[in-house]
Amino acid sequence: MINIFVTVGAQLPFDRLIKAIDLLCAESSDISVFAQTGETDYIPKHISYKKFLNAIEYSSKLVSCDLVLSHAGMGTIIQCMELNKRLLVTPRMLKYGEHRNDHQLGTAKQFACVSNKNTLLQVCENLDELDSLIRDMMKLENNSNFLSETNDTASVSLSDSVEEIIFGAT
Repeated sequence: MINIFVTVGAQLPFDRLIKAIDLLCAESSDISVFAQTGETDYIPKHISYKKFLNAIEYSSKLVSCDLVLSHAGMGTIIQCMELNKRLLVTPRMLKYGEHRNDHQLGTAKQFACVSNKNTLLQVCENLDELDSLIRDMMKLENNSNFLSETNDTASVSLSDSVEEIIFGAT
């Protein structure tokens, strides 16, 4: 059984993501999902959920899951990096009315530059790929790299900057 924790943050709903994982669970008996949905009118039918979690509940779900499926919020990205936890980032997009601008898409694209099919952080812009991405990520070892080694100067700078913020200068 694949144990997934979905978190959409506390500011805005992310119905497109919640609906996609809910539909996936309707078709997959080997995926168990708990979602922090935020304020939403959509009522999931195939996953467990709660609109908001307190810090203890959130931490417990984060630590105990096999994979985190999340909006492109830096708080979640940093927490998963600290835990070396599998993280599938799905950015909220302006074109779907999910945010005021496309800053989450920009964040996701920057992290896509320092991730690949062998890293614990991966980006999903197309929710039609959600099932295959989840299954591919579950093949990764827990001790895999969170981000990739790359020769791209801008990507290395982003990766180094995030790691320095989290772990301190080396």
